[in-house]
Amino acid sequence: MSIDAYPRATIDIDLLAPRDAVARIVDEVLTHVYDYPRVVAERIAPFASRFGLPSGDGFALLDHMLQLAGSPRREVLLHEAQA
Repeated sequence: MSIDAYPRATIDIDLLAPRDAVARIVDEVLTHVYDYPRVVAERIAPFASRFGLPSGDGFALLDHMLQLAGSPRREVLLHEAQA
């Protein structure tokens, strides 16, 4: 299942939730391989500035989310996101 399969309003509401909750959602999407790290980074890029990161930097936001979630696969997922 792609992150695109979720209704846009659902994604926006989720991104307004507490940051740790958003981080867990991102981590679960990647852990269960509902989508690819590169795709997730692209889809969350418009929200980077809401988290104090450079505007449009989905990679930085993905890194931030994986850190918040305490993802043990962070390095691997970030590598995949850059591929």
